[in-house]
Amino acid sequence: MKKYMKPLLEGLAVGIVFVSITMLFQIPHYMSAIIGVLAAIGGFRNSIKMDAEKKAKNAVPASASDDLKNADTDANKEPKND
Repeated sequence: MKKYMKPLLEGLAVGIVFVSITMLFQIPHYMSAIIGVLAAIGGFRNSIKMDAEKKAKNAVPASASDDLKNADTDANKEPKND
């Protein structure tokens, strides 16, 4: 449950903000609710996506760092003339 608590709270916060903004424009309540729900879903999905990107960025395997070192040495070599 802890894994989905942060995205749920972020999605809920986004939804509430959008409902509040749409209420300022005095549109019908059901339209504000629809916009808020869609914004909450988008905020939830975006939060999950950003957490996955952050986790992937922090978990760089050792072989990838070796590949980066090899790429640097390959880049310093002169190209072959064919």
